[in-house]
Amino acid sequence: FGTISAVSTGLLAMECCGGSGAAAAVAALVMAILPAHLSRSVGGGFDNESVAIAAMALTFFLWCRSLRTKNAWVVAAAAGVAYTYMAASWGGYVFVVNMVGLHAGCLLLCQYLPFMDIDC
Repeated sequence: FGTISAVSTGLLAMECCGGSGAAAAVAALVMAILPAHLSRSVGGGFDNESVAIAAMALTFFLWCRSLRTKNAWVVAAAAGVAYTYMAASWGGYVFVVNMVGLHAGCLLLCQYLPFMDIDC
């Protein structure tokens, strides 16, 4: 699960930084050597957090990726599946709901979504 977490974090950084491979590599490296992450994703050890961190990083990446175009509903559905998996494996799933909701609210306030026609 540690590898999935590092790769998902790298993909999230790449998505947020406009496709920068350097940002993705640095984010994945930081995630791979972060002591808090290492203690929860030890090889051979299983804990709820090791599963949840991988699913949380994947949920955040897929959520940001689904905001690109109107036709990215498949990616949004995959984000929902990743979130459901994370919620089933960890009790702290409320954090992800709050972060996704906060991000969506900020995007609406900033009128960032390019495919929505909002007139204020």
